Amino acid sequence: MSKTHWITHYRQCQRKLTSLHGYDRPIWLQHLPIFERKVYIELKPKRYRCRHCEGAPTTTQQLDWYTPNSPHTKALDHWLLKMLVNPTVLDVSRCCQVGYDVVEGCIDRYVDQSVDWERLTPFTTRQRLNVNGVFSMKQQRPLIRLEETVNAQATLRLFDEMQKAQPRGTLHVIADNARYYRCQAVSE
Repeated sequence: MSKTHWITHYRQCQRKLTSLHGYDRPIWLQHLPIFERKVYIELKPKRYRCRHCEGAPTTTQQLDWYTPNSPHTKALDHWLLKMLVNPTVLDVSRCCQVGYDVVEGCIDRYVDQSVDWERLTPFTTRQRLNVNGVFSMKQQRPLIRLEETVNAQATLRLFDEMQKAQPRGTLHVIADNARYYRCQAVSE
């Protein structure tokens, strides 16, 4: 694979460098698998010389799709992180055909070890979600209402919808011990 990327920046003076000095040693990077087969990319990073700085130092090209000193691409890192949503590190290691330490390295690079509480918004903006619902055994489907508050009036609205959904026959309601189920308006 060859990529024409002839510009890089020197880390100290931040100037664009276009004077190619040579190539660094080849790097093998593991990429996303194809048909459950490991894929490797061989990369020979370009080296540039900064003619503006004293001593004309050299620097190695940095590309945005891999992290220096990482044995694989950022795309593989992101894929491994997605795979970690429910399974364990060992499960992902076996499933993705990478070492346990590769998955742990991915976690170390992308997951902070501590929480920066200053960056988080206060939890006072939370809103309560009040769900009022029933399940029809006959039709095998739920009837759900989202309410501002669950009280006697909300329960009566739910009962009205139940009667509209099943206009004939008897409705059997099994309720918990909430106070609004025992009030006179609901009991009638």
